[in-house]
Amino acid sequence: MFIGKMGFQQNFQTNFLSGQRKIPSKPQQSTQKPRISKDTFTQSTKHMIYLEMNQTKNKLTPLKAESITYAEYIPSEDLTKEIVPPSEKDYTEKDALLYQYIKQHATSLTFEKDGIDAPRFFMGEVTEEELESFRQELLKNGVDNEIDWWQVRSDFSWNDITLDNVSKIEQKVDYICSRYAVLKNRIENQYTGEEKQKNLQMLQDIYDYGKKEVLNSYAENIGGFFENLGQSVSEEMKTSLNAIIDKKTAEYETYIAQNKNYASLSNEEDTWLYQDDAFMAAQLRKSVAKEQGEGTQNKYHYNHSDRFDFSEYLQNNIDGKITGEDLSEKDVSYSLEDLKFAGIYADTMKNYLDNSYWGYGDQNDAALGKKFAEQFCNIKNITSKLNIGKNLKQAIEKTFKPFLNKLMDKIDKGIEENRKDSLYGSRFHYIDRIAVFQFFHKSI
Repeated sequence: MFIGKMGFQQNFQTNFLSGQRKIPSKPQQSTQKPRISKDTFTQSTKHMIYLEMNQTKNKLTPLKAESITYAEYIPSEDLTKEIVPPSEKDYTEKDALLYQYIKQHATSLTFEKDGIDAPRFFMGEVTEEELESFRQELLKNGVDNEIDWWQVRSDFSWNDITLDNVSKIEQKVDYICSRYAVLKNRIENQYTGEEKQKNLQMLQDIYDYGKKEVLNSYAENIGGFFENLGQSVSEEMKTSLNAIIDKKTAEYETYIAQNKNYASLSNEEDTWLYQDDAFMAAQLRKSVAKEQGEGTQNKYHYNHSDRFDFSEYLQNNIDGKITGEDLSEKDVSYSLEDLKFAGIYADTMKNYLDNSYWGYGDQNDAALGKKFAEQFCNIKNITSKLNIGKNLKQAIEKTFKPFLNKLMDKIDKGIEENRKDSLYGSRFHYIDRIAVFQFFHKSI
């Protein structure tokens, strides 16, 4: 996330940050006492050693043991909480209240983001009493009608897709689409003429930027996994995801047009919340998808062994994250569920591949080929039960053998380590890949 620019005075920047000290002139040097460096570089339980410097010598001088007072570390509950993007959390009425409070009480520092300046520096604690008092002010005075474009742009920049968060891709897509639909509806109803067109263009630019982040990060991090295994699917996945986002956005716009009162408030008097577009977008998502439950966010931890049961690892990773329903889109090559599964599959197999296999001792390469065939059949069974689309099934099947080759490369590296540090029962000859694939094909 963009933070901003802060300037330092030149002397501070050149002398302090560079670690340089100002050297006194010769007359000054002749009258000064020997200087002692403030930089402690070693410490023991009984003595402190420091560097004494003067014109003629540098020497180490022991000090007598002294009591030293250290500041006690007290963890702050607020600082230890995980900081997550707005697209990965539920934006509540309290979040909206905190947001408005911080906007009003931020220190006046200028942060620059593509020509948009805004105060965004807040330190301190807020009590429940202060928040309630501020809420009462909002009831009387309302909130600023101007759209907080700095915050909108900031929120749209948090939505890149990685192997670690790809299971939340639907959540991220819904966030972008709903926020855009709410803001577009607000602009169309709040502004007219040139001001309306100016704000619509600003919204479109931010939307395009946020969507580009999602598309490029998915293509690089998930599509790249398949590309590295010989399947050129990144651009097709990117095209499908782009079409899905545009379709969802249109669906949200249609829903708003047909359901003017989609937002619900805990307190009917808090009408100022209708001016908080992040809150309204969260209400829109709830209204559209109120029957959908949240999948588990727990990551399955697995210790690898010679059993090579990465299909079991995959099954545990998809539990609660893939619906298993046929959600294929006729007008795209990959549905959103396909793209989510592709990411979870890539994450699973990459993590498995990243583990070392030093100490591998199985001497039977035919058995290894059969084991790989078993894993292949198990994964095909998983994709069939989940109604994964044809294109993704083919990509997974075509990348399986290249994946096995990379896995055996890793095993062979472990075997090389066995030769350096021999252990009883370890293997010292490389995997016979001809034998492995011969029995692999026989077994499937």
